[in-house]
Amino acid sequence: MRKCWFAAMMIVFVLSGCTNKIPNPDYLKEVKNFRIPDFSKLEKKSSGEFNFILGFGDYARNIINTFDNTFTIDLVKGFSTIRFQLSEEEMILIEEKFRDIDILSYPAEFKPNPADPNGTITLVMPCSSYYLRIELDGEIREIFWKDEHSTKDQKSTALRDLIYEIEQMIYDREEYKKMPSAKGGYE
Repeated sequence: MRKCWFAAMMIVFVLSGCTNKIPNPDYLKEVKNFRIPDFSKLEKKSSGEFNFILGFGDYARNIINTFDNTFTIDLVKGFSTIRFQLSEEEMILIEEKFRDIDILSYPAEFKPNPADPNGTITLVMPCSSYYLRIELDGEIREIFWKDEHSTKDQKSTALRDLIYEIEQMIYDREEYKKMPSAKGGYE
């Protein structure tokens, strides 16, 4: 009886199309209103003040923009944008932390070593992607990071911790709590 049950379960598993292949994100093109934000259209000249744009989450589609004081939330099938301003104290704290981690030394495409000290590589699925455009000391730096490995090196840990701290500042605000929730999700 057990052998029959096991055989039946194996057939169901095979017929259900389970696979260990990493999904291709091209299927998202069929989702209504889907688009990865086009960060290339942003103004490139320096204003001389500390500001940043941080895209985070799936495909970096949740976006805080301190240049124009907005926050955009990814609703999966669209976006919702509100006026959103961090306090002066929050901005000072974030600026200090960006300086502490020496953010201007990060490469445009941040790809930390995926292996841990033992040489093990752990893939994180689903993973977050991050886009950062920062203006600091009159210099503009853009950084993209697909955080798909459980990396514990100093630079990735410091940046991840700072991003989480900024996210928490957003999530704690009443303006955010009043925003609509995403319906559905990405596969």
